[in-house]
Amino acid sequence: AATIVARSPDPGNWTAGDILYKGRGVGAATARDAPHDPAGALDQVVRENELKRSSPKRTNGGIGAPHESEETMDGIELKALWRSGTPSYGAWITLCDPAVAAIVCNAGYEWVIVDAEHMPYNPQTLRDTLRVIRARGVVPIVRVADNDAALIKQTLDWGAEGIMIPLLRTAEEARKAVAACRYPPLGIRGWNPRDATDYFRDTAHYASTINERVIVMLQVEHADAVRNLDGILAVPGVDAILIGPADLSFSLGHPLDISHPEVQQAIDLTIAKCRAAGVPVGIAPGGGLEDLLGWVRRGISFLPLGFDYVWIGEAGGTILRQMREATGGR
Repeated sequence: AATIVARSPDPGNWTAGDILYKGRGVGAATARDAPHDPAGALDQVVRENELKRSSPKRTNGGIGAPHESEETMDGIELKALWRSGTPSYGAWITLCDPAVAAIVCNAGYEWVIVDAEHMPYNPQTLRDTLRVIRARGVVPIVRVADNDAALIKQTLDWGAEGIMIPLLRTAEEARKAVAACRYPPLGIRGWNPRDATDYFRDTAHYASTINERVIVMLQVEHADAVRNLDGILAVPGVDAILIGPADLSFSLGHPLDISHPEVQQAIDLTIAKCRAAGVPVGIAPGGGLEDLLGWVRRGISFLPLGFDYVWIGEAGGTILRQMREATGGR
């Protein structure tokens, strides 16, 4: 059943962040199988938000769309948005050509995650990708390959506004990540952010704000992280959690069986504990609109909606199929 955790008794004032599902059957296959909201609160929020978008912050909307507003968002504003209860949507950048990142940002996203863990970025391609993202007022978060202070320092120096740490398992590893992302006295990061300060033109502002702006995002994608989650969430400076269902399923002994009750139970427990601790929680989902809406109903704060390479393949394949069916051509 659905529990509405609302700051106002009037459903018209609810946000999607006020809707939390509890007591869900852990055996449901996907997010779309979460219980239907009997009050229709989420649907009402969606409709009302559509009416409020007469002056959106970013209205790019893709190739050829008008650029009515190009306001810049930084990590402070993004973290505040994630904590506000308003669902927030981003995208995965995986193709190492900066032009692809530019096109995705032009679609209107306020934040993106660059996957430097699994994709073949080198220092130059990552630096160039971060440059085009920042030029469009979009917050770049980079998933680094490891919880390594030197690697994190370089990535931030090149202009990342956030760092995502994969396969984190313990509170000690969380403290290590937080320290690597911040300058003393809050951390151990060394100073030389040439690209991030536009060749030191922005030194004063960067130095005075970056410890607060930087986003430290930790991935819960191992059974150990779920078991140690209370300690991880208690580490000062942890800004967000992203659940990785695929690796989590492997660690629980159910490879890629995301629908397995044990995997679903671990996901639900992670969402509930993050919400109780006031730490924004996201997930790396798959599926279409109904699946994504299902995650919002389950209490997710932020969602990367998809991958650049998937969108290219789906869009190109769709028009090809449509033309073949319409004309009999090849």
